[in-house]
Amino acid sequence: MANSEPLACTLSGSELGERIMEWRHIASHATSRHVEKGRVVSTYPPDRRLLQQLRRLIAAEAQCCPFMRFNVEERPDQVEVELRVPDDMSEVLAVMLGLMSHR
Repeated sequence: MANSEPLACTLSGSELGERIMEWRHIASHATSRHVEKGRVVSTYPPDRRLLQQLRRLIAAEAQCCPFMRFNVEERPDQVEVELRVPDDMSEVLAVMLGLMSHR
């Protein structure tokens, strides 16, 4: 993914830790996830409250990590969230957020 945005998060250590915990909490509700080079796709149940939390976190990420690109697709039976990052960051990010275990 070609991007001119800086590849750094602007959150401080404690803010970053809190944000990671929020993402891990949300990720625990995923019914499936797929990690590949440059993207992480997670599927969630069609829960309004969960969707509001997802949208709030995605908006917050736009402020501190502009190199991340999210796409949210709502369907009657599920919500699919695609996160696009630079190719070499997808697995590291997924491990950090608890979306997959480190190999």
